[in-house]
Amino acid sequence: MAKNIDWKKCVLCQKHKDDVLKCPAKSKRSDVGSGYKTLALHLRQVFELDSKLLPFDFEVLNDGDGVAECLMSNNVCWHNS
Repeated sequence: MAKNIDWKKCVLCQKHKDDVLKCPAKSKRSDVGSGYKTLALHLRQVFELDSKLLPFDFEVLNDGDGVAECLMSNNVCWHNS
């Protein structure tokens, strides 16, 4: 399990694919943070269910300000698939 994350790759799989990455930070919507809050909630639920399902240590997603804030500050992206 990785102890760090490459923020330029998909946060969920940590791989480059041909699929387009979804990035709420690039959205024109006014509620950009809601996508990151939802992702943070789902990642926490997956981690609590089985930490081995994530390709990284969940704790690296919290830099002290919370998971959603860490995801937002790093402009995290993910594959739609």
